[in-house]
Amino acid sequence: LGLRRYVLASLALGLLLADLGKLRLPADLLRAPRRLDTSESETVKLHVQHSLDIIRELGGLPPGVLEVVAGHHERFDGSGYPRGLAGAAVPLSARIAGLADAFTALTSARGYAEPVAQHEAVQELYAASVPVFQRELVGALIQGLGTHPIGSLVELGDGSIALVV
Repeated sequence: LGLRRYVLASLALGLLLADLGKLRLPADLLRAPRRLDTSESETVKLHVQHSLDIIRELGGLPPGVLEVVAGHHERFDGSGYPRGLAGAAVPLSARIAGLADAFTALTSARGYAEPVAQHEAVQELYAASVPVFQRELVGALIQGLGTHPIGSLVELGDGSIALVV
């Protein structure tokens, strides 16, 4: 995407700190082996503000980190939270963070869902890329991961089968 090094550093640190506020939520809520009800979901959404509060208390972090943390659940179509921003109102770093967060959620075990393979997660994100995620960012994710995830069997042009390593 041609991002400057300091933007990438803020993005990486922001992603590492984005869910820090979950420390202030009930552990049993975060480990629930089912989908959360509306009230519980609203409580979990508070983690964004808790994360920002903790980071501000720590101080000394670049504004780009706060931007990532504040916006990692915003969505390009406005369906995200906490502010319901849409389009260019969602900072680029937050859009990237949101896509990374969604990919990680799909490919990780959760109490209520088994992880999906990387290629299945990419397909799901690509299908949602027009309304929810910016198509160019999903394309960059696909390029970064490669079209054939590690461990995939592929048929080569000569008909032989190869394992992606």
